[in-house]
Amino acid sequence: MKLAEALLLQAAAEVSSQHPARFRTVAVDFDGVLAHVSGPFQYGRIGAPRPEGLKLLRMLIEEGFHVAILTARKETDLVAKWLADQGFPGLLVTNTKMPALVYLDDRALRVLEHSSADSLMQKIIKVVRQE
Repeated sequence: MKLAEALLLQAAAEVSSQHPARFRTVAVDFDGVLAHVSGPFQYGRIGAPRPEGLKLLRMLIEEGFHVAILTARKETDLVAKWLADQGFPGLLVTNTKMPALVYLDDRALRVLEHSSADSLMQKIIKVVRQE
């Protein structure tokens, strides 16, 4: 992790814990939410923009949310350049999970307090069978 990225993450965590109502962070997954995923991962290759994902990103920013882009990719600088090319320069791009009010991800299952292991396993099996 780059020093600047580490300092931004640390600052976000500190501000978030001190001012939870004012500091509203939304973590947005990159591949599958903002960019299409087409086939297996290939270094340096990013899919086409997902218009609804970019629209949502713009709406979040316009509403005053602090947005962090999460990616499993090591090349966060490539993702940041792609975002800048789409009209979103200067966003924090990280491959480290950070404190957030909401995580937007195309591959997530929501685990609630009353979620049973059986029902979650059924959902996981359903997803695996669809691939």
